[in-house]
Amino acid sequence: MMKNKTTIQVDSETKAMLRKVGGDEESYDRTIRELVYHYLDFLVELDERANAVLSGEVETRPLDEFLRDMDERVRAAEER
Repeated sequence: MMKNKTTIQVDSETKAMLRKVGGDEESYDRTIRELVYHYLDFLVELDERANAVLSGEVETRPLDEFLRDMDERVRAAEER
């Protein structure tokens, strides 16, 4: 049974990017499908991380405190 297919137009730059990501032997369909799945996996991971923070499962601290600590560590390392 033949699947329904549709044609899309992409810029030559996008076409080159798809070739670079998928390789010369990979179809555009498969390359795009893998990119979409990878992106969806990334979104699921971000959602899980956010839920962990919101539920209190992960200990967090304010960004300004983190940056201040990092700055102190860098200065201490430079003094050595």
